[in-house]
Amino acid sequence: MQLTLDQLWKGLILKLTHPQRFDHQIKHCHVGWLNDRQFIREQQYPTLKVEDKVTLTPQSAISIHSMAYGSNAFSLSIDIKATPEHQIILHYQYQRSSANYDDLDTDQYLALAYKQADEAAIEQIKSLVSLGELV
Repeated sequence: MQLTLDQLWKGLILKLTHPQRFDHQIKHCHVGWLNDRQFIREQQYPTLKVEDKVTLTPQSAISIHSMAYGSNAFSLSIDIKATPEHQIILHYQYQRSSANYDDLDTDQYLALAYKQADEAAIEQIKSLVSLGELV
């Protein structure tokens, strides 16, 4: 199933504002809008609280800057491009303070986990569209 740009955007906003629908580890989420393009999101995981500042450029880009309490800073940028052939290209760029310990490459492990989570989210958005829950 191919998504339209509008469907994808609505799905990404749903994931940002109701992340517990996409990640069952999130116990609670509160969103406080600063203006029509920015909000602060607090997510409560079982043992971690994460506060994010999210900036939206409608149907074009999303920027998330996070700070897990007692952890390292993290940021994510998503650029969205629509081609003349009606294809949509998403470019995810992750940045975090490195925390590699011993012989473990934490950055590589997390990059794979982020990629899998993002691919699963796109599949869930497609599912919501096919079920008519996201128009």
